[in-house]
Amino acid sequence: MPRMKILNSVEREVFDWPPIFNSVERKRCFDFPTPLQDIATSLRTASNQLVFLLSCGYFKAAKRFYPVPTFHRRDLTYVADRIAVALDGIDLTDYPKQTMARHQAAILNFYGFRAFKPHGRAVLSAEIARLVQSHLKLGCVNPARCAVPLFFGAGYRPNANNLIAWQPLSPRLRR
Repeated sequence: MPRMKILNSVEREVFDWPPIFNSVERKRCFDFPTPLQDIATSLRTASNQLVFLLSCGYFKAAKRFYPVPTFHRRDLTYVADRIAVALDGIDLTDYPKQTMARHQAAILNFYGFRAFKPHGRAVLSAEIARLVQSHLKLGCVNPARCAVPLFFGAGYRPNANNLIAWQPLSPRLRR
């Protein structure tokens, strides 16, 4: 089965890069509350502080994380000036994946989000099943097509292991 193209190449590039801010948006997104500033000042290196705060601002704006090499120079300069760090002494290529994962977990926790993995697939499947059951009457739909895939992905093939079989509604609920 061919893969569905949702975004063209230009839209994909825009999606993969952090948003471009004007001066007002930059001030709004990189205006950090005191608890976030305290977390940033507790970090050991200036590069960790800078990347942590930039990730916070980008997450605040787009609700996702971006790789460090994609950070915009204007945003780097703005946040570096706010925390009084000279950019010429910072090496952004030295940002380990474990540090990035810890920082992302702290940002998600601060903004009240949870990472999708490991629990997300089960929660999403249960929620889809609940919503479909509450809105679907089998008398109106072909029963052979009443199933929701539990596992999503490019290689999805329906079989008995990845489908939820729907039970007929009781006569009282069919009305």
